[in-house]
Order: sequence, then C-alpha cells, then structure tokens
Amino acid sequence: MFKISTILSLLLFAGQVLSQTVSFQYDAAGNRVKREVSQTCDFAVNIPAGSNNLSPVMGESVTLTSDCTGSGCAGVTYTWTGINAAGAGASRTFYAPAASGAFKYVVTATKSGCAVKKDSVILNVQPGGSYVLSNGCYTMSRYNFYLQPEMDAVAARMKIYPPTGNSNQIFQLTGVDGNAYKILSASANLVWEPSSPVQEWSGTYLREWINTDVQKWYISRTKDAGAYSFAPKANTTRVMELAGGQGTSGNYTVLWPLNALAHQSYILTSVTCPAIGPDCDFTVSIPSGSNNLTPTMGQQTTLTAACSGTGCTGVTYTWSGMNLTGTGSTSPQFYAPGTTGAFTYTVTASKAGCTAKTATVVVNVQAGGSYVLSNGCYTMSRYGSYLQPETNGVGARIRIYPPTGTRNQIFQLIGVDGDSYQVTSPWAGLVWEPSSPIDNYSGTYLRTWTGITAQKWYVSRAKLADSYHFTPKANPSKVMELGGGMSTSGNGTVLWPYNALAHQSYILLPVGCPGARMAAVEVFSTPDPDSEVSVYPNPVNDWLKISAVSKVKSLQIYNVLGIEVYDTTEISVNGIDMTSFSVGIYLVKITQKDGSFHNFKVVKN
Repeated sequence: MFKISTILSLLLFAGQVLSQTVSFQYDAAGNRVKREVSQTCDFAVNIPAGSNNLSPVMGESVTLTSDCTGSGCAGVTYTWTGINAAGAGASRTFYAPAASGAFKYVVTATKSGCAVKKDSVILNVQPGGSYVLSNGCYTMSRYNFYLQPEMDAVAARMKIYPPTGNSNQIFQLTGVDGNAYKILSASANLVWEPSSPVQEWSGTYLREWINTDVQKWYISRTKDAGAYSFAPKANTTRVMELAGGQGTSGNYTVLWPLNALAHQSYILTSVTCPAIGPDCDFTVSIPSGSNNLTPTMGQQTTLTAACSGTGCTGVTYTWSGMNLTGTGSTSPQFYAPGTTGAFTYTVTASKAGCTAKTATVVVNVQAGGSYVLSNGCYTMSRYGSYLQPETNGVGARIRIYPPTGTRNQIFQLIGVDGDSYQVTSPWAGLVWEPSSPIDNYSGTYLRTWTGITAQKWYVSRAKLADSYHFTPKANPSKVMELGGGMSTSGNGTVLWPYNALAHQSYILLPVGCPGARMAAVEVFSTPDPDSEVSVYPNPVNDWLKISAVSKVKSLQIYNVLGIEVYDTTEISVNGIDMTSFSVGIYLVKITQKDGSFHNFKVVKN
C-alpha cells in the first residue's frame, strides 16, 4: 500500500479561504482504498483576559499571552504591536506605558499559505508606581546631552546641555508617598515642578519644596535599557519629553502624551551626591487644637508653632501680633489684648538659604477678666505724667498732669462682679464713668456710684512691665487711651480701638489710700511669722532688716506717689540703709526667687 498527497482545491468557508490538503491510499492492485482531507489553516488566535494583567500601574512589568485554537495551529508565528511591546512570540513581557490611560495591544498570527489572524486587548494603565530606583543622586541624559536647570534659581527651566561634570547636572531622588519621587537639583537645592496647568506644553521648573502632588513624579522603566520616563503625579497622562524630540544644546523639556519614542525617556546613571545646600523641606503651622484661641481680655496666653518636614533643624521663629513681638520661641507667652475682638497673629519660620515660611491664626478675645490687681489705692502714670480728675466735682474729666504728690493723683480699685473694678477717686469720692454713647472719643468723667455697668471697668495686663489697660465693661471693644497719644499736661483720656501702643496702658503702683490709718498689724518690730519674708523694725530710723534674705530676688522702694526711689538685687545681711531717706511713708516691694512678691508699708522716722 502506498500514499499520494496533493492540493486538490481552494474552498471558501465562512468568508475566508481554507487551503485543503487531500491524501489518498491505494492497494497493490492500484485500487484507492482511503481518502483523507486535512484543514491546515484551521486556526484562530485570542488574548484571554482572565490570564493577563490588564490594569497594571505605570512602568509595571507585564506579560501578555496569546492562545491558538483549531487544528492548524502548528507552524503559526506571532507578532505583537503596542507601546513597549513590539516583538515576536506567543507571549510578550514588557514594561507598561509610563503614563496612565488606555493602550491597545495587537497580536498577529501568521502561517504560510493561510490568511492572517489577529486579536487585540486594551491595557488600562493605572496611575502609580514603585521605587524602581534607590534614593540617591543621578545624572539624566539623552542623545549625549544632560538635563540641568538653566540657572540655580527659583523658576529656572529644565533644559539639556553638553556634559560638564558639574553638580548642576546632578539630581537627588527621594521617595515620597510610597510610590513617587521628589526630584531635587543638587546645585540649586530646589525641586522639579511643572508649570500650571499641568498639561501639554507645560515646562518643568525649579521651585521651593512645599510637598504638593504637583512636585511629585512617577518614574517608570521604559523599553530602552537603563532608561526611565517621568510622569507628573498631578497629571499622569503626560510624560516629560525633549521639545520636538531635538537633542540640541539648550533645548527645553515639555509634557506630552506618551508615544514611547526615545526623547521621552532618559538614561539615569547613579553618581555620588555632592554637598547640597541647606535642607529647606520645612513648613510651619499654628495648630488650633493645641492653643487657647478664645482667651479673655488680658489673659496670659501661649501660642505654639509646629514645624514639619526634614529641614526643621536650624529654623528660627519670629512672631507678630498684638502684645506679641519677638524672635526665638516656638511657644511664646503674652497677654491677650485688652479689648474684645478678632486679632491675627503670625509666625515666620526662617532658615539661612531658604525662603521664609509663615502661618497665621486668629485669636478671638472674649469679654471678661479676673482680679489681676488687689483692692487698694494706686497711682496711674504714663510718660512721667499722672492721671487725675481736673476737679473733685461730678463731671470732672480724667486727664494727665505732672506729679504733685497729692491725693488727687491716687485712685482706689474695688473689685465688683467677680471680674471687673469700680475705679474711685478718694479725693472726690466719685467713680469713673465714660461719656455716652460709649464709643470712640468717649471721655472718662467722675460720677456718683450707682452700680450700673457703665461704671465698671475691666483691668487687664499689658505687654509693658507693670502696665495695665482699662476697658469699659459696657463696651469691651474699646480701651482708654491718652487722646492722640499726647503726654502734654491737661490732655484728656478717650476710648479707642485697641492698638497696643504705650499710651493705651498705664503704670500702676500701689500706695496708701489717702486718709486711711495704718492698722496695728501693719506696724511691727519683729518678723511676721506668717510671711516667708518680712521687714523690721517698723518704724525704722536707719537700717531696715530683711528676713530670709536668701529667698529674695529683688527689692524696690516707692514713695507715696508711687515713684520708685530705690531698686536693688543685692541685699546685704545688714539690710537696707534708709538713713538718708526723708521722713514719711514708703512702700517696700520684695520679689522672691519663686516669683511671688510681698508689699510692706514702712514708716521712716
């Protein structure tokens, strides 16, 4: 028996041509005993979705696999097309495109004498990436030119230039967010940022790092060995390319849709990092949760600044706002303004070689206060002049005059309502009351006490030492100041919005109330056993003794007008020599090392 094979015919089937191979078998007598027909072009190709990763992230390694079905698969060859995937084989491994979006991939199956078969699939590339490069420094080249900023300054554009070997052609990569990079110019200490809006034709420029997505880049492998593409996290459908694909010196970069041509990727070579300027990766804030933003008038308040970022070391802080001006502390203390209202405070964080960063917060000061001064009598001065009524009758206005040493320059504070004071002139037996309506330009006059709110005053600490503000309880948005800030004799007081200037506060010094007789307990010749410190003898002729001298920080002596006549921080064990003091009554103020203080009336014989 023997066999003869021959091409018998071409048949049209299901719209395509199939090549038939017909085989015959004969016996010894020449009789045909068997006929066989084989369809050698009976094959189809497909890309099974279930066996392929069709939603990779940018730059991820992907394998696409094709399946052949039918009796004619033997001898079929496969060719692939699509971004990064061009080549032959039943399966193809490549890096997903360096931009997000939908990308089509086609496999073509061919066999000699047969019609071509194809199948396609869409790869939906997702934004994102992974750390394909270690943190460190790199040069970035294409066409033997190197990326570098046109100058080491903010807003310098990224361009290409011939190799120089200088640090301006070195960039430091630092991973951020777990899948992106901060790209820093080693020479300028500034980072890459595309121009806004981030779209086609956007250039890439140097900016201060502020940790926003527009300054973060996905870096993906490309089909070229050692080459990588850069896609901005703020618009992952675009990659950075050389404008026009040109490799000429000074050509700039732009963002463009991915096409996988060489000028959209760069050869990255690891190099040693040069000395880089100061770390300017810092921001400053004033966290509302860690601050009292609703203090009462004159309340001691602390604002705290928080620095975040890797560059916080070496940062200094400067504060500005009512009663708060200074440098050096992240948590300064100050007295809240002496009136109600919203007050803005700013902290400026500075570091040599970096752009200063600022943060602001609004402090909403509430009406109210506490007894910051003991009930008693005080002189009230500013610029060396003293508050006093112009006469001792009803309707007399409060003005300022040179010191007289008389009781018309003494006022008595008496606490009322648990938070405010009645301010009385002992000379006149009348109290302060602002003119009506209580607003800008209202003067302060003497009136008979009736207990109305208009006769009550908040007294709050000011930023100047021993100084206090007077705010009418009936309108706590105003504070009493010297008219026009003038310290001329006879100038009157007015109400005005708070501005923290000196003429809105007054130095209060305690004095004996006029006409009051010293209680027996206030005159003693031996130390008071209930006080940590005491003075004796009292009255005194020459040396005033001080008990517990080791606990004393400072001592001041005032006359009856509240004028300081003696001040020392060095106290002898023998006490204070008052031999040369004039006969009269003095106030001795002793401040202890723990911050507490005691006032003593002393009679000098």
